[in-house]
Amino acid sequence: MTSLRHAALAMALLLGCLPAGSPPAFAQAAKEAAAAPYRDTGNFAEDLKAFLTARGVMPAYEKLSRALDQVYRRQSPSSEYAKTSYLLRRVAAAFTDPVSLDQEARRTDLALRRAAGTLPGTAQEILRVAADHLDLAVERQAPPPPFPDPLTAEALFDYFELLFARARGVTRAAFSALSDSERAFLRRHAAELAARFVGHLYVNASAPRDVASRNLALLKLTEKLSYDSLLRAALDLAAGIDGKLLAALRQGVAAASPPAPRPGLSGDVLAVRETEYGLFVLGGPGPTRYDEDAALIIDLGGDDWYANNAGASISAAQAHAVLLDLAGDDHYMAPAGSPGAPRLASQGSGVFGVGLLFDLAGNDTYRGGRFAQGSGHFGVGVLFDGGGNDTYEAEEYAQGSGVVGIGLLIDAAGNDAYAAKLFAQGFGAVKGFGGLIELGGDDRYLAGQAHPSAWRHTDSHASMAQGFGIGHRGLTTGGIGVLLDAAGNDRYTCEEICQGGGYFLSLGMLLDGSGDDQYDATIYALGFGLHSAAGILIDAAGNDRYRVTKRNSQGDAWDAAVGIFIDERGDDHHEANVFGQGAGAQNGFGAFLDRAGSDTYVGVAVRGYAGGNWYGTDEEGGPTRGAASIGFFFDGGGARDLYHGPGDDDRTTVRPDLTIFIDQ
Repeated sequence: MTSLRHAALAMALLLGCLPAGSPPAFAQAAKEAAAAPYRDTGNFAEDLKAFLTARGVMPAYEKLSRALDQVYRRQSPSSEYAKTSYLLRRVAAAFTDPVSLDQEARRTDLALRRAAGTLPGTAQEILRVAADHLDLAVERQAPPPPFPDPLTAEALFDYFELLFARARGVTRAAFSALSDSERAFLRRHAAELAARFVGHLYVNASAPRDVASRNLALLKLTEKLSYDSLLRAALDLAAGIDGKLLAALRQGVAAASPPAPRPGLSGDVLAVRETEYGLFVLGGPGPTRYDEDAALIIDLGGDDWYANNAGASISAAQAHAVLLDLAGDDHYMAPAGSPGAPRLASQGSGVFGVGLLFDLAGNDTYRGGRFAQGSGHFGVGVLFDGGGNDTYEAEEYAQGSGVVGIGLLIDAAGNDAYAAKLFAQGFGAVKGFGGLIELGGDDRYLAGQAHPSAWRHTDSHASMAQGFGIGHRGLTTGGIGVLLDAAGNDRYTCEEICQGGGYFLSLGMLLDGSGDDQYDATIYALGFGLHSAAGILIDAAGNDRYRVTKRNSQGDAWDAAVGIFIDERGDDHHEANVFGQGAGAQNGFGAFLDRAGSDTYVGVAVRGYAGGNWYGTDEEGGPTRGAASIGFFFDGGGARDLYHGPGDDDRTTVRPDLTIFIDQ
């Protein structure tokens, strides 16, 4: 799809105002995505609580809930923890009442789908959903400046200068509580902390004293940021890209004489302006190559090549960037930088600012490094792709990654392929929300294959992706990561710590709407919580295959954690090994539910397993949490299920150690 008409329809989807006529596939996908994804399967929380009450287990569940809640809330302002007000409402709810995570995840799913398909301004509304998950008060922003009529290149640039001026003022307010030296400190050391986190989950482990002190000081400074202001700056910029702009661009833009040649621009360049916010460029309907970084690029079509920042904020002087590409099969190739000056961000990413990339049509290729493809790092980053069969490749903190900010990657349709190394594909860390929202198509997700195993396995690598939230253990709480795929026959491949999970005071969700899907991982995957965190995976429909080669998966909770796995319906194949399919230990609540279908189960010593609770004891070995663990397995409906290993059709077992198995 390379025509301006298709681009217009893509923008209409982006703005939630489809014109009359038969919409293209991606617009139809958005409409379908807006519908409630799940049939009426009852209320898991109410049903399970009724069962626990009938079996006399409810007091143990309530005791575990109180213990989990205390673990989450006991973080106190001290030298040990950098900040305590980052206790997010949705994360806290999972600890206060673990079974409520099911309905909380469904509300998240529905809110994102509605934002994508029915409400005005898809990107803006999804930003609002993300902000709500960070407990931010979202105010309606002021309307954009009057739109120029007639539209000339000069008038277009004037319009965006007004938008950038407004965004600059709001962004400066976000950091106004910091002194000049504190702002310089943040900019100087934030990337250093991010790099150290890539190398080790415990950023202060074996760190020199000065490095450990800097890490703690940096995390403490995040308390002074106004996240509401960062969000408002992003909303203000996004609001300027509206239906009036697209309609005017479709009619063409009157440009003056061609600009003077520049080394970093070639092809169909219609106009250029140097501004105090950075370079503004208007590209024509033919192929254009962009090597020079720019604050604003509006490209009217053609198969273009972007070897620059591509809608990413890259410096204090260029804290905002917008790229709007109407059509064409485009290539986004982030420059690598140099060892002494690595590239900080690219392709719709905000680092200490706001970065927006809107590509409305075409089969596009995105290749980025760290902080790429919808990454918010002390900022807000959005990548919106309106359709086509696209390829996304990146390294770390990418493809919907939020760290002290919001990062979104939204793809409206097409058979897409995603690959990243670490911290990606719906990743949220400290006071961050990261979301990858995919509305349709048969998609492929790959995360890992680069960084060493957290358990020193030689045949596995760290992934920490695909709906994953994490905090800095021992330093500060984490964020929320969400991967939502509305429809299609998808394949999710990762290795360690991925696919709907959380690590340390955080929350991760993987939500798949329909299709015959395949999930592959090695350890800690498919709805898990690890070390005081929560995670959930919900697959609403399809004949799915789940395979984990090592351990800890499919509703697994370890160490004051919550892990829930739910497959709504379909004839599914579940393959897992030790400690999975509804397993909790060290005061963990692990639940596995396959609600319907004729299913096959392979591996696992015990399904619905409650393990030991020796963590959280005092020096004499006595309990300090005062609660047991719960492991819950449920298979409902369908013809006969096939168990290779422990498990039987039509059997209910509740053991004194709170191991619960139900097949009905």
